[in-house]
Amino acid sequence: MYTAYIGRRLLELYNEHRHDGPPLTPRQFFDEVFFSLVFDDERYLMLANNSKFDQIAKQKKHKDPSARRMALALFHEDTSTLNEPHGHLYLGGMARGVEAATSSQVTDVVIPVSPDEVYLSWIGAAAGIGVKGGLSMLVDSDAVVLALYDGWLQYRAYMTQLETLKPYQIETWNGWWLIHRFGATYREDDPLRDFPNGEQDEPGKNNKGQHAFGTPPWIQVIFALARQEAAVTQISYVYSFGQTNTTIGFIRLDLPEVNRLPVLYQRLFGQHDRHDRDNLEAMYETQFGFATACQQGAIGLHAIEPKNLRKYMPVRRDPGTLPKTPKKDTDDITFKIYQTWIIAMLNNDDLLRQAQQAAEALHDFSKQAKRGKKTHKSLVNDTLAAGSSRAFVEALTPILEEDGTHKALLNELVHSIVKMPASSVPLFLALLRFKYAYVSA
Repeated sequence: MYTAYIGRRLLELYNEHRHDGPPLTPRQFFDEVFFSLVFDDERYLMLANNSKFDQIAKQKKHKDPSARRMALALFHEDTSTLNEPHGHLYLGGMARGVEAATSSQVTDVVIPVSPDEVYLSWIGAAAGIGVKGGLSMLVDSDAVVLALYDGWLQYRAYMTQLETLKPYQIETWNGWWLIHRFGATYREDDPLRDFPNGEQDEPGKNNKGQHAFGTPPWIQVIFALARQEAAVTQISYVYSFGQTNTTIGFIRLDLPEVNRLPVLYQRLFGQHDRHDRDNLEAMYETQFGFATACQQGAIGLHAIEPKNLRKYMPVRRDPGTLPKTPKKDTDDITFKIYQTWIIAMLNNDDLLRQAQQAAEALHDFSKQAKRGKKTHKSLVNDTLAAGSSRAFVEALTPILEEDGTHKALLNELVHSIVKMPASSVPLFLALLRFKYAYVSA
């Protein structure tokens, strides 16, 4: 039913911001705007499985304008007699039988549905934002919904320009469009300039010789939403419509929290990198797929944990791996991403200062003379490899006993580690490891 709600939002925004004259009704919008954009061409923008439009496509009649108009007329006829939200007409609705794969939430309760709601469900379904993992989002935001409508116009223009562009990719397009629309390079006077985002000048070709867009990574779509001016927490509905329907449910998007990451990255490393935010967003990979991230109930900092960071963090009985000084630019950016996320999670400038100063102190100590059978470098490596607060303090004790230069600093570090919440210890130890890898380069 949420497809109809988003469809109504889009229609209201269209009537207010994109239409001159009396407001269009759902059917008028469907006929005069939606059908013309989406279906009145031999290459549809949207897949409408088992619909009248789909039937003429399977019969190879969709290239005939009169056949498309006839399909529209038959669609209106069927819509006028529908009295329940059955999925063959009401997109996102239930199947007629409980044994159908797309049965969704079948109920004995009679839920009446009007023709207007059917048209609105199609409009709303076309506003789905596809992401990797086979899921889509409907986002309850005026700015996003209106941007998606504007994107449909550009999708049709793009398809007209590129004759080999694969049809039926409106949800995938919506994802890439938002990444582009809320990106730093978007220009209102030239909307398709530099589209699609990324290194390719055009979408890649599939095995049929068609150009096709790959589904965008979910984190890039979330970063795009967080780029909105005065981005606020928003509600999204996460789902998948297909041969089987999947409903994840309503998920909160903590966009201000997500936006802290690129802002912090820019503050920490931007003075050295002119394209700092772009680098972060283009290279960011997450530990979790979208469905798993949604299981946390909200998409915030926890949900966007960087991929493979846990390799360098002490977890349970695994002390983790000590990072080496990055040799390639891509590794350098990845390590900066790791540090940024850790710092954002710790949310404590004092701990950031301590990590940096402790890394410098340990590096200074490692360069000093030998101590018995163990070199100073070995003592430092033992300290960095510690997998818990207790092990860290025990490994640091011999250094404290011998190093008078940084004794006050390291004592302060011990007090911080001991008082630190257990959940913060692995984060801080990993941050210290990264800081040491850089200062020892």
